[in-house]
Amino acid sequence: MYFLSRPSITLFSVLSAGSLPSSASFATVTSHAQSKRYTALSVEKNANGVPFGEPDKEITCAFFRVINPRIDSYKNFREDVDKGGLDPDLIDGFGWPAINVQKGNWAALGKGAGLDTNDLKGLIDGFLSHQDLYWPYKEDMFELLEKREAADGTITVLDIYDGKNFVATDKHDMDLTTGSFLEIPLVFLKCGGDPDTGKVLLKSVLEFYNGDPPSSSGRIDKVGLDKVMEILRENEKVVSKTRTLKAMVKTPVQTLRFLKGVLFSKNLLHKFVLGKGEK
Repeated sequence: MYFLSRPSITLFSVLSAGSLPSSASFATVTSHAQSKRYTALSVEKNANGVPFGEPDKEITCAFFRVINPRIDSYKNFREDVDKGGLDPDLIDGFGWPAINVQKGNWAALGKGAGLDTNDLKGLIDGFLSHQDLYWPYKEDMFELLEKREAADGTITVLDIYDGKNFVATDKHDMDLTTGSFLEIPLVFLKCGGDPDTGKVLLKSVLEFYNGDPPSSSGRIDKVGLDKVMEILRENEKVVSKTRTLKAMVKTPVQTLRFLKGVLFSKNLLHKFVLGKGEK
């Protein structure tokens, strides 16, 4: 799971350890009700032969792996990710600019294209895309997280950071990428984590990282993201600013497309893609 004036993760916040904006309230819901919202969204199947709305363990992104949204158009993609628990404004702030990178500004704006969740590599090397993938080493990460489990069955968002950082540094011999770092609060909140205490059920996190709907599930919004990022900052669990800048400079074409997507998303997205006045 960015920039400028969008009400989501901004360029300036990423470079200052990833602070996130605030607005609507955070609410935890059970996975039973939640799973009904994002399963059976469509009878159509994705490129891997899995019906949209059902978990697809071939998708590299942990979030999209569980939700498996429709990708034929941005409207459908946005609707499914929203039903999967992510606030629409946050989707517009990073999902639509990512489509601009993946398919070009004209396809995103003129055709209303969706994000191809089966082709996430190279969006922006080391920034939007994940090179430090945990999937081949998930059992090692699970073992680390299980050792952190408290008596009440919870771990903290700091433990999730340590798990992701362990895979990056120990298994891939690299720094934690910005894409992986920004996924941490999304995973925490999606699994029903409490942004006030920083705690989340270990069982739900392991289920989610295994590509299955978590037992407890929460809504991902800006208030919750703000609080989680503050916990990470206070404990110096941050991403390398230098790495982020280098990744963007290394891929100038993709970076320019992304920045255009951010600028377009402020007004043109709603006018030309979602429909005038539609949000």
